[in-house]
Amino acid sequence: MICGYFDDEAQTVISVQVTGHYGTLQVILTVDTGFDSDICLPVSTAVSLGLPLGGYRFVQLADGSINKELYFRGQCQIGNLPSRDVNVYITELEDGLIGAGMFQNMRLEINYGRQTVSLVPSQIGIE
Repeated sequence: MICGYFDDEAQTVISVQVTGHYGTLQVILTVDTGFDSDICLPVSTAVSLGLPLGGYRFVQLADGSINKELYFRGQCQIGNLPSRDVNVYITELEDGLIGAGMFQNMRLEINYGRQTVSLVPSQIGIE
C-alpha cells in the first residue's frame, strides 16, 4: 500500500519520483480524479528533468473549454511499484497533479474523516 496524505490546505497529495533525461526528482502531486491523464508538472520542474516532447492532445477543461495541449514523456514511480512511462502535461501553477491515468489497476481510497489517502494495487478477482 502506498500512503498519501492531506496537506496544509486539506488537499490530498501523493509523493512520486519522476525521471527525465536530466535526472530524477521526488515531487508531491495533488490527487485530481477529474484529470484523466497521468501527471501534470510545473514548468520549472519539467524543464529541470529534461523531458522530451511527446506530442499534443486536445483536452477538455473543467469549464468545458477545449485546448490543444503539448505533452512530454517521462517515467514515474509511485512508492515501490514498478516505474512506468507517463504523459506529462505542463502547468504554470506551483503545484503538480496526479490524475486518474496513474490509478489504472489501483484502488484509491480517500478517507476524509481520518484524513488518510491510500493507493493499493488491485488484483483481478480480489477486491
